[in-house]
Amino acid sequence: MVLLHGVGSLGTGWSPCDQGCAPAQPSISQQLHNLFGLLMFLSLTLASALWAWLGNRIAGSRALALFSLACVVLAIITVALMGQAAQNGQLFGLYERLNYGVSVIWAASLAWASLRTPAASPLRMAVI
Repeated sequence: MVLLHGVGSLGTGWSPCDQGCAPAQPSISQQLHNLFGLLMFLSLTLASALWAWLGNRIAGSRALALFSLACVVLAIITVALMGQAAQNGQLFGLYERLNYGVSVIWAASLAWASLRTPAASPLRMAVI
């Protein structure tokens, strides 16, 4: 999932938005940017959802599982707000950055939890 997120990040960087990011006739670059952005959203949101389910089972961390679940909920809320913002043309960029911020905080938290566990821990082996 993290590898897919990296592919999405590269793709969004190589395919810049059109001016305003929501023209009536989007360019190929804008369409690719949107597609790679969707890949970024889905990859980390699905990874968060998996860790919400696996956090307690593999890592033995109820806190990691609950935090992952909270991040999934926040990611879904912010993507819904992005959809509304795209309709009315207000604050899309803010919600886009909040959505991405949730995913980045989740990924950093997973890395931190992995580093805090003993080397033989299933969490560390699952992350590596």
